[in-house]
Amino acid sequence: MGEPIALKHAEHILHQTDEEESGHDLERFEVTEVDIDKNSQKPGKSLAELNFRKVYGATVIGIMRHGGRITMPRPDETLLPGDKLVIIGTRESVERLKSLSPL
Repeated sequence: MGEPIALKHAEHILHQTDEEESGHDLERFEVTEVDIDKNSQKPGKSLAELNFRKVYGATVIGIMRHGGRITMPRPDETLLPGDKLVIIGTRESVERLKSLSPL
């Protein structure tokens, strides 16, 4: 199996790698889709009016609307009932938005 000191050293290296990898996961971006509820007050307002990035800590990178796609929507893009937002953010912000969906 090897010398005890060498095994302890190997175990230490493995734990460092695990810690580095889990820390790295926190820095990764996640992407998800969030529905806009037809009955909410968000339809009719722009992303800028909703202050989306500041409020939710995530960025809208696309909108799926009536079978079409809007890629990289501008801040003045007005949301419509039934829109599906494609968002990117940290794991935490994405999970929070998923829990709130539909918005």
